[in-house]
Amino acid sequence: MADQHESDSRELGLELGLLALRSCAGTDELHYGLWDEDLPVRISNIAEAQRRYTEYVLARIPPTAQRVLDVGCGAGVMAEKLLERGHEVECVSPSRVLAERTRERVGDRARLHCCRLEDLEPTADFDLVLFSESFQYIPMPTALAQARRLLHPAGQILICDFFRTEATGREPMGGGHRYRELHPALTAAGLRVEQEEDLTPRIAPTLELYEQLRRELIGPGAEIIERYARRRHPWSSRLVA
Repeated sequence: MADQHESDSRELGLELGLLALRSCAGTDELHYGLWDEDLPVRISNIAEAQRRYTEYVLARIPPTAQRVLDVGCGAGVMAEKLLERGHEVECVSPSRVLAERTRERVGDRARLHCCRLEDLEPTADFDLVLFSESFQYIPMPTALAQARRLLHPAGQILICDFFRTEATGREPMGGGHRYRELHPALTAAGLRVEQEEDLTPRIAPTLELYEQLRRELIGPGAEIIERYARRRHPWSSRLVA
């Protein structure tokens, strides 16, 4: 019961998050934005910042990577862009909500796996496995080992995500693997780093805007829904709480 309640809460949060971003910023993307000096940090510019992030990631995917696996595909925006560039794309997402959004966006142009990455049958067929803000949700050794099994021998892995460092002070958000553990895990998996870049200064402004959305819209909206449910259906609400 508790696991199902937690899963339902995550799905509700995703629905509310998508609705908030669509209503306030005109975007269906859930990932962070990439902010440069020419782009003022405000909610109305989130869609443009997210577009720049998407273009940044796409620019690091070689055109020779014919088959791409998009791990944690969000609402399918990155997959759609990859298809437009001529890549063959498969998507994997454990979220029913996001899988439905992805299917609405890409139709049958991309194969969609509604499951965890760990549950995919290894194929050794992909030229590139993409983790765009999804690496943090999978145990690091598991993610790297499974990605290697899904790649052909000359394939590549692209990780664009946030990590926890040893810096002191209040963390603006939770989650993320420890950065100090990344390179040893890559070595243990038989992988080598070809390119690495710290995007923190360009990504960080998104945290402030997402916190504003959470504080002013998503959080109060979820509370209103919960109060309404308890008032209209008090016994059923207690059973699933």
